[in-house]
Amino acid sequence: MRAFLGIAITQELREQIGELQKHLQTSGADITWTAPENLHLTLKFLGETTKEQAGEIKQAMISRLSTVDPFKIALRGAGGFPTIEVARVIWVGMSHGKEDLKNLALAVDKACGPLGFPMEEKPFKAHLTIGRVRSMRGHKRLVKQIEGISFRGKSPWPIESVTLFHSELTRQGPIYRPLAQFLLGKTVTPSISE
Repeated sequence: MRAFLGIAITQELREQIGELQKHLQTSGADITWTAPENLHLTLKFLGETTKEQAGEIKQAMISRLSTVDPFKIALRGAGGFPTIEVARVIWVGMSHGKEDLKNLALAVDKACGPLGFPMEEKPFKAHLTIGRVRSMRGHKRLVKQIEGISFRGKSPWPIESVTLFHSELTRQGPIYRPLAQFLLGKTVTPSISE
């Protein structure tokens, strides 16, 4: 199975980001927008993962994340990677908690390294992907819209857990299913779904 470790977002944030996506869609840009139910913060993409590896990941996360305190982040602004002018990914950024999130991603990466998952080569950039660019059609209008907005999440968002997700690719788009959740600062044993 394909898997990744990330953070699920709240329904309130899904709705806020959905409104932002609707606004940006009026640009007519050729974007595949992330479905609201798929919005999440990726900490580490694992790729193909066996059931045995999933069990090892579970144990590693319980051990590593029990030493990480919960924290809060605030979403703010939007942009694109590698730059907004030639973006392949459209994202929402953060105004608060970026360093804590970066440290959490590093802890997750270090925990997965000994299990055969290569350490990330690029530094972690805190962002939430809201769309992927298919072509440059309408892109100039999209850039103007993004430069003209001042998106801000309504309230700080508490980060209290990390989720192991199964990623299933379908013709209708990806489906992300949570397999296990690991609480920060706790040694609670989660269950892994069959």
